[in-house]
Amino acid sequence: MNKSKVICILGSGRTGTSLMAKTINIMGVNLGDNLIEADQTNPKGFWEDAEIVKIHRQLLSRIGRFNYYASKWENDPVVIERKNELINYIDDQFNNSNIWGWKDPKTSQLLDLWKGILKKRNTEVYYIIMIRNPNDVLNSFDRAYGTQKELSLKLWYLRTILSLLKTSGEKRIVVDYNDFIENSLYYFDRIMNQFNISNKESKVSLHSKLRDFISPNLRHSKTTLNELNSNSDIPIEHKNLYKLLKRASHQPKFLESESFERKIKEHFNNYEIKYKGNDFN
Repeated sequence: MNKSKVICILGSGRTGTSLMAKTINIMGVNLGDNLIEADQTNPKGFWEDAEIVKIHRQLLSRIGRFNYYASKWENDPVVIERKNELINYIDDQFNNSNIWGWKDPKTSQLLDLWKGILKKRNTEVYYIIMIRNPNDVLNSFDRAYGTQKELSLKLWYLRTILSLLKTSGEKRIVVDYNDFIENSLYYFDRIMNQFNISNKESKVSLHSKLRDFISPNLRHSKTTLNELNSNSDIPIEHKNLYKLLKRASHQPKFLESESFERKIKEHFNNYEIKYKGNDFN
């Protein structure tokens, strides 16, 4: 039996994960037929599987929204039940797919569970990690949901760190939201080539579909690095993480270097120190 290819999109909310999910769908990646409907916060669609999102919410409700230590909850009977539901669901939805994928910003907090599931299947897993200037993420969260600033920053910091920490040594690519909006065809081809995705449809046709989907009004906030640096509401470690990932998105060798891995671990340690005992559940 041939291996199925799985594409997982990671990153905080409001970083272009929905845009990227539709992009890989255009490439031929099966996202399932149970997608959450578009709304005013995401008028072109979330491109998230409703059942996967529901199970993720149930899992995080059980273990705590900011609990990322799998060893503390992996034997919990409720978690095991939800995990088995997830296994049965993806088997039912994607068992006959040569290439499939999913997207939900909560995935980064459940990667240990997902990696355990996929390791037992005949799958080849690839990760696309979306990043975005944290100032623009704050603006987008506020515009869409009115989310408090501290919570938005915490979610962005944790999910971004875990997306990199938990995929160390895996097949992955980091894509900046602004770069993708401005040069989508380049990144479309880069992902297809790097992940060895084949499609019988012509590249001209695929590019046309992508251009039809992406429009300038998708982006409502674009902040320069100078503007980010001058924003005193955003902690220095958040600014430094974004700059680090911006470099990694353009330098694949740096992304897989020991130096990069060490810096991500430093950010994880900083997260633990900064937010320990400060949960929002």
